[in-house]
Amino acid sequence: MGFKRPVVLDASAFYAGVPFAGRGSAPGASYVTTPDVYDEVSHIKRSHGALDALIASGRLSLARPVPARMHEARSAAEATGDMPNLSEPDVSAIALCMQAGLGIVTDDYAVSNVMRSLNLDVTPVMTRGISAVVKWQYYCPGCSYAGTGDAVCAGGRSGGRGGGRAKGGGTTPSGNNDSKRGRIECPSCGTALKRRALKRSAAK
Repeated sequence: MGFKRPVVLDASAFYAGVPFAGRGSAPGASYVTTPDVYDEVSHIKRSHGALDALIASGRLSLARPVPARMHEARSAAEATGDMPNLSEPDVSAIALCMQAGLGIVTDDYAVSNVMRSLNLDVTPVMTRGISAVVKWQYYCPGCSYAGTGDAVCAGGRSGGRGGGRAKGGGTTPSGNNDSKRGRIECPSCGTALKRRALKRSAAK
């Protein structure tokens, strides 16, 4: 796996060992990530100062996306319905890719789905990656409520738009109601929302 230009790393790329000469690494490659992602993975090999060594050698740099790009990244994630399955570091990594016009190294499905919807490059490490961009719909098994990503709030109510509310914590497999931002409940009856694929299109 070779990179002709810098690439953005999200947390999953660090956990896969990409910048540490692990699987998916490339000799002489340079990487960039955001301060939020760095903080999330700063415990990795801390005792050996591996992250600091990467920065000191120039192989890893940190860049913070501007607020406008963060807003655009959230909007893109809401459009696909992936927002509940993205952490703030995930959003910052997507925003940085949008800002710098760079691809990302990730095995995170939600990150990949949003990136592909924006026609930005995604390089998987330990997975095959995604073959289709999915737009998710959230629905309530207890009543008739249904909403796409722009109608479901990740982490609280979405004002007057009828978004669900999140509480607790956890991670989300496809179709489950628990997300990186917590359990999402129906704004009408409080039942845990589930999700299904509303639309699929080939990933470019």
